[in-house]
Amino acid sequence: MRKIGSVFWQLLFPRVCPVCGEILKKKLTEGEEPPFICPACYAKLQFVGENGCMKCSRPIPEEDEYCEDCKKRKLVFDRGRSLLLHDENARKILYDLKYRNCRDNADFIGCEIAAQMGDSLRIWNVDALIPVPLHPRRQLQRGYNQAERIAESISYWGKQLYGLSLPVVCNVLFRTAYTRPQKELGAGDREVNLRSVFRAELPETLKRVVLVDDIFTSGSTLSACAEALKMAGAERVFFLTGSIVP
Repeated sequence: MRKIGSVFWQLLFPRVCPVCGEILKKKLTEGEEPPFICPACYAKLQFVGENGCMKCSRPIPEEDEYCEDCKKRKLVFDRGRSLLLHDENARKILYDLKYRNCRDNADFIGCEIAAQMGDSLRIWNVDALIPVPLHPRRQLQRGYNQAERIAESISYWGKQLYGLSLPVVCNVLFRTAYTRPQKELGAGDREVNLRSVFRAELPETLKRVVLVDDIFTSGSTLSACAEALKMAGAERVFFLTGSIVP
């Protein structure tokens, strides 16, 4: 039934490349399968890889373990990884997902994260994926939470590619205040903007969790979420994001 639904959906709304916008040349029966991007645009992407900062994954010289920002600031999450460097191509994929209702872009991001970071997820031995929540007012305006869409894709492809059981849990972390968008603020103001914004209610079964978000800019949002989760009983909090600002 899922395959039949996929074929029908592809007839009405064929998949397009999230970078160049060209219709992907795929069989109808492959509508919900990779690739979710054309080969030419895939070759342009800058993947972060595994050899970055041991805290936030930002690229650093080989001889260093941590980036300068993570050395200076107290970020509450334990460790994380990002898929792409936030260049013009990554920006288009993620901003279109976030602001232009291009929800299919989450399929590409989630599938690539699962494919490239499945080993990390096994090592972290986590209990669940937790999307960074939107305030209900903002989610009502947008119609969906882009972080939740990415998390659902990671969960699906983690199962398909690695046999991982990674449930997406959306009812344990809450954004309690409607704040200014982080992109409008400087680094210092970002942390002030997020003070006491998040609240968590964790069941005892969730001890090691992964936060999922679209873009890592300063890490303030993820750190605030991790703090709320640890106050609620989480022992380890990791993160995965679609991109990271160099």
